[in-house]
Amino acid sequence: MFIIAFPLNGCTIMQPVEGGNDSLPSKIRAQNLIREGDRVEIRTIDKGEYRFKVLDVDDEIVRGGAVSVPIDDIAALNVRRFSGQRTVALVVVALGLIVIAAIGAENSTENQL
Repeated sequence: MFIIAFPLNGCTIMQPVEGGNDSLPSKIRAQNLIREGDRVEIRTIDKGEYRFKVLDVDDEIVRGGAVSVPIDDIAALNVRRFSGQRTVALVVVALGLIVIAAIGAENSTENQL
């Protein structure tokens, strides 16, 4: 399970959504920045901090499990998004490890002859 989960997690990153207290809620609404299924980190204007998977979102509230956060109360937002740079790095490292393992196995076989 870890072998499958590690590459999938390596391809995503929590990305901050820019905007101040006044502009962030309107930006969230206008640009559909939060969608069902997103994993979010939210800090509210009263300093509450929440991390959850979004189950529902409308023009007023973001819901996830037992958590409901009014969009107008969001002061800071991070959303987990796909990261092309992380994916490329992960693929390069994985291919490098495969090559090293193959060379090691080949050298081991030659030494036994």
